[in-house]
Amino acid sequence: MVRALAASWLRVGVGIVLLGMLLMALVLGVNRSLYQHDEIVFYSNLPVDVRMEYQALKDEGKLSSDSAVLIRAHYGPVHGPAAAGFWIGCLFLMPWVLGLWSAWYVRRLFSRPLRSLSEAAMRIVEGDYAVRAQHDNQGELAQLATNFNVMAAHLERLEIERKDTIAGISHELRTPLTILRGRLHALCDGVVPATPAEHQKLLEHTEHLVRLVEDISTVTLGEGNRLSLHRTEVDLQAFLTSWMTVYSSRLQEAGVHLTLQVEPIKLAVDLDRLRQIMTNLVENALRYAAHGKVLEIRVYREADMAVLLVADRGPGFPAGALSRVFDAFYRVDHSRSRTLGGTGLGLSVVQTLVHQHGGHIRVSNREGGGAEFLIYLPLQLTQSGEHGS
Repeated sequence: MVRALAASWLRVGVGIVLLGMLLMALVLGVNRSLYQHDEIVFYSNLPVDVRMEYQALKDEGKLSSDSAVLIRAHYGPVHGPAAAGFWIGCLFLMPWVLGLWSAWYVRRLFSRPLRSLSEAAMRIVEGDYAVRAQHDNQGELAQLATNFNVMAAHLERLEIERKDTIAGISHELRTPLTILRGRLHALCDGVVPATPAEHQKLLEHTEHLVRLVEDISTVTLGEGNRLSLHRTEVDLQAFLTSWMTVYSSRLQEAGVHLTLQVEPIKLAVDLDRLRQIMTNLVENALRYAAHGKVLEIRVYREADMAVLLVADRGPGFPAGALSRVFDAFYRVDHSRSRTLGGTGLGLSVVQTLVHQHGGHIRVSNREGGGAEFLIYLPLQLTQSGEHGS
């Protein structure tokens, strides 16, 4: 861009030179006209005998003689051609001076912010996403620099999230893999007997790894809008009534009372993905809010949306955590979450699946304690409105 601007300055400079040449020709023409006018006035003021004498000197080429100089000094105009030429020369120099000043000012006005943008862009290419373009003027260049800085901030945030995600994946995979390796070494060395209980522990760690990989795949495909959805028409009332029987025994064991209120609403959704959404939300409530003894699930209409509410009476979320509960691998209590078997991706998967269905999800703390998740799904969803491929 700086090179393009330099080329523009070159074109401006060429234009100024051409304008100066045009003005110079105009000035020379005006100066010649003034000189001719002065000569006519000069001749008209001469007495007849002096005119004849001056003409004779002119014909002989002696206008520089003392006699010719005295005649012109005595009878010539006060402001002759020389004075007119001086002022015309000044007039001729003015556009050049103004042109040079304008070129310098334009270069100063545009060069610094554009150079700053160019340098910032190169540093971003090199991986420095914290760089920002500098500007001290107003107008379109300032807006360009502001937009560039917004883009740089967005790239910086994405880079931070990418690094956090890689670190989170590495950390989450390391723990079960380390345990599996240690237990398998113990089995191979005969330190631990190969009992059915030991096999069950190994299977549980393996299933945890499988869930983690599947959750990572779901979030990754969802972010790239490449998650396949196989939509069918689902009656939410029938689905939830049937599906919640799977958790009836677990809810009873945890001492959690379920309140289920569902309006008869039909939606074109991916049944397996809807089951995954509900599983993650209910599992989250059983892990962290079972001592609240209440789980409330409601489905109702709101304008052109079907609203699915899942709420509990647990501790809720700290105020600073509400904006991050859907971030991958984010945990309010890291040690407790890992002890209880979570992957740190459950709520992130829920948000991804809801977005893929064309909806959105909100979370808030309830009055009196507990967390409340609200899922909004468009009522006009049809099988042809599938996201992904």
